[in-house]
This record gives sequence, C-alpha cells and structure tokens, in this order.
Amino acid sequence: MLFKKYSKPQIFIILALITSLIVQGIIGINQSSVTYDETCFIGHGKAIFDTGYMRYMLLMDHPPLSYYINSIFLLPLKFDKSIWFPPETGGIECFDIGSKVLFHSGYDFKKILFVSRLPFIFLSVILAFYVLSWATQLYGKKSGIIALLFYSFNPTIIAYSGLAVSDFVLAMMIFIATYYFWKLMKEPCTKNLVLTGIFFGLAQLSKTTAILLIPLYIIIGFTAVYKKENNIKTKTLIKYFFVILIIAFFLILIFHKFQFGTFNDILPPSHYSEKARSELSKLPFSETLLFIYDKVPFPTPVFIGTIGTIFYLSLQQGSGYVFGNITEGVVWYFPIVSFLLKTSLPLLIILLMLLIFHKKLQKKDIVTYLSLIAPLLLIFIIFSNTDKMAGIKHIFTIYPFIFVLASNIINIKIRRKIYFNLAINILLFFYILSTILIAPFYLSYINILGLGPNNGWNISGGTDIDWGQDLEGLKKFMERNNIDKVKLSYFGSIDPKYYNVSYEYMPSPYFQPWDPDYTFYLEERHEDCSERRGIIAISVTNLLNVHLFNKTCYNWLENYEPIEKIGHSIFIYDVQ
Repeated sequence: MLFKKYSKPQIFIILALITSLIVQGIIGINQSSVTYDETCFIGHGKAIFDTGYMRYMLLMDHPPLSYYINSIFLLPLKFDKSIWFPPETGGIECFDIGSKVLFHSGYDFKKILFVSRLPFIFLSVILAFYVLSWATQLYGKKSGIIALLFYSFNPTIIAYSGLAVSDFVLAMMIFIATYYFWKLMKEPCTKNLVLTGIFFGLAQLSKTTAILLIPLYIIIGFTAVYKKENNIKTKTLIKYFFVILIIAFFLILIFHKFQFGTFNDILPPSHYSEKARSELSKLPFSETLLFIYDKVPFPTPVFIGTIGTIFYLSLQQGSGYVFGNITEGVVWYFPIVSFLLKTSLPLLIILLMLLIFHKKLQKKDIVTYLSLIAPLLLIFIIFSNTDKMAGIKHIFTIYPFIFVLASNIINIKIRRKIYFNLAINILLFFYILSTILIAPFYLSYINILGLGPNNGWNISGGTDIDWGQDLEGLKKFMERNNIDKVKLSYFGSIDPKYYNVSYEYMPSPYFQPWDPDYTFYLEERHEDCSERRGIIAISVTNLLNVHLFNKTCYNWLENYEPIEKIGHSIFIYDVQ
C-alpha cells in the first residue's frame, strides 16, 4: 500500500492535502454556473445508455469516455423519455441534449449540474495519488508530498476537476498512461504491459489529443532500446506496441458498443454526413474515397470520424486574442503566453531554479527525463501549430508532469542549504496563498505577471478568463442591488434566463444556441453596436469583440469604468 512508505506525520499531511483538494473542488463546483462546453457533455452518456443510439453529433466532437463519466450519477434518475430526441432526427446537436437534461428533465438543474461534475472530483483524487507516487519513486517521499501540494493548490487543476468536460479526463489518462509505459521500460512485466494498454486505450477514449501518446511511446521506447534499458530489444518493444494497440482496440470497441459499419451508415446524419461528403469530393481520388465512405465497413467508424473531424477543424482559421490584439488564427506563441499567465509565479520561479541549478541535482536516466519532458514539448509543439488552441484548457495536460519535475527542487545540493530551504518554503507559502486568494473563482486565475485576474483579460482573453461561468454571480449581483433587468452581451451556451437573469439582448456571438441568429456558420451579420444606457452586463470575451463580426462593436465602453466585475468574467457598467 502507498501509505506504508510514509511516516505518520507525512500521512497526515497527505490526507490534509487531499482533503483540501476535495473541499476546493466542491467549492468550485458550487460557484460556477454552466460553462460553455458543458452543455455538450452533460447527460450525453445517459442519452446513449437510454436510447442505445450511437449516431449523435456529440460523438463527432469527442470520444465517449467523458460522456459516460459525467452520467454515472445520472443513470439511476428517471427521465421523461420525451426529453430524448427521436434517434432518427437529423442534426441533433450536443447543445440540444445538454439543455434537455439540465432544464427539461424534471429535476432541479443545479442538482443535475452538481452530480454531473462530481465524478471528476473522484478522478482528481486518483490522479493526485499518481502524482504523489511517481514523484516519490523518482525523488523521494518529501518530493512526493511537494508534488501533491503543487497539485492540490493549483487553480487550474481545481477548476477543471470540477467541470463536466473532457479536458481533465484527458490529462489524467495521458499522465497515467505515460507513467505505466515508463514503468514498463524500467520493470518489464505483464502487469505493467496490460496497465499501459488499458490507460493508453482510455486516453484515446478521452480526447483526440491523446494520439500524441503514439509518438511519445515511440520516442521513449526506442530510446530505451538504444540505451539497452533492462535489455529491451527492438523486437520486444514492437511486441509491446502490438499488445498495447490490441488492448486499446478492444476498449474502443467496447465503449462504442462494438459498432461496425460504413461511414455513411454510422456517422451522424445531416450536417456531419453532408460535410464529410463535400470535403471528400474535393480531394484527389475522390471517387475512391466516396466509395470507401459509402460501401466499405469499418470497426468503430464514429471513432475514426472523430479523429478526422478534429484534424479538419484544427486546420480551420479562427479568431484569437493576445496582447490587446484580435488575431486571425491563433499565434504560435499563444500556448506559451497562456502557460506563463495561468501558472502561479512561485511555481514558475521554482522551475527556473531547477534550470539554473540542474547540475546540482542527481542525474536521472534519459528514459525518465523523456517520460516527463517529452509530453510537455509535444503538447506545446502541437498547439503552437493549430487554430484549435483556445487557452490553458488545451495544454492543461502538462501540469501533472510539471508538478513531478518541480518537486525535485528540494534535492538540489547547494551551500547554505538552510537559506535555500527557507526560500523554497516561502515560495510554497505564496503558492498556496495565491490559490486561496483567487477562491472560489479558480477558472479566472491569472498570476501577477498578467497583473492578476482583474487585468489579465487585456493580455489573454477567451477561456483563460471567461467560459460563461458567472451567470449565478450576475443574478446575485442583480438581487443585491434591486436590478430587475440588464442589457446583456453574454458569452455562453445557455440562455441566461435559466438563472433568472432578465435581460435585453446586446450583440453576442452568433454560434451560441440562445442567440437569435444562431446557426452553424455565418459569413456576415448585422450587429447593432450602438451605445446603450442603463445597467450593462458584458462578458469579457464579448467586450474584446473577439467573436463578433464588428471588431469594434464594444469599443465605446472604453470610455467607462466598470462598477463591478462578476467573478472576473462579466463586467458591469452603469452608463447614464
């Protein structure tokens, strides 16, 4: 058992850190209203279980594992079957199902939201123990506890472990899958091989980004062969790869209910089917490709289609915002900016100290270094070259690896060790303090480099600050100040009326389901950007005009100061 390695005081500290993680996670769950992506996740696993239907459009956005996880506590609930759209209905969107489950299931939507998010808290505890374990194995028990401290008081970990989306599941599965592959290279045995295959498969079922495990395994594996790690030979490594892929294949089959058929018969009807046909017809050998699409059966074609969809979307240009400028497409350095702003300054200082004093650390083997560092490099490289990068949510997977690396800081052999340890303790104190001070608005955390969450939106907008999470706070503000109605420009996927926010509509992104002009795609749109009078509430993303056609729509608000900032993501103006 893991705890056998630690003294009683150390066990007490570990349990205290885990308890604080759970408490902070539940605080975050209760604070945040439904975030933008959650309506595309909540209840979707239950929809699949209740209907047996596997052609929902949601399965073209992400593999099903996160959908199943968020529905664990929903399965016993009795929903009116009428909330499910007839399976044959074309164009059923992920937003449709999420809204039905939240607001038309016959249950209090806040309870549905809570129990949909709750499983991710349990997953967070599991990941915490893996971070503790790996750091302990590499650098010692004290390092393990420090790694756990980094994990338990990281605002981004706390925020995303309380949201019913795929990002946390992906981070967890990639980290554990990498850990077991590292174990396999260090201690080749059937147990480590099977566990590697299981978590590799679960990672693929979490999010398409998990494909990066393939080049990662190849890099680590052939390095182990080259360095003659445990006498692993090329033939043995290839056998390992084969077994890992076979285990993953069967897991993917099971989670897709042994789906087998042609892309034409299995992909969601309407939008995705028509779009796939349209794009294939533009490619070389289009007749052959269309024949395969229509006639050739495959196992789990939806899973294959998901990979194709994400690669296609990653090539589509979107809008970004960085250093005060709206960009056409996402600039290559945005992942670095997002990381530097969303990571606590004490942790950044500790990482810098590791670089400066790396020669004063005990050297580890190259396989271990690659297992911890290569994932970081691959993630930054991938998201520096795609327009899918939307903030820390897309590079969130780096944090567990960083915590393990950073925990080695106490093992630096240096003169005046007492002063060095004092400096580390001061940094750890301010690390914890920075998280306590941002509570309960963990999702909006920006460090002092970005001048804090009140000012960080000037540098990096979007999901790093604003994911539609503060409708509950807006309603409470209105109640406290006896405001019956606001003029509202909101960035989010649900109609604010569900939080009893009475509003007069102001221009908001057209791709939001509650928007009057909602549709998949618009080439142009008239937006009434004239100045308003009265109490104005506007999401930061919209204040920056990022997703509006008129990129100066709300520039007139620059002449006014907000009278209130709701959770750092919704600004309130009183314009007379």
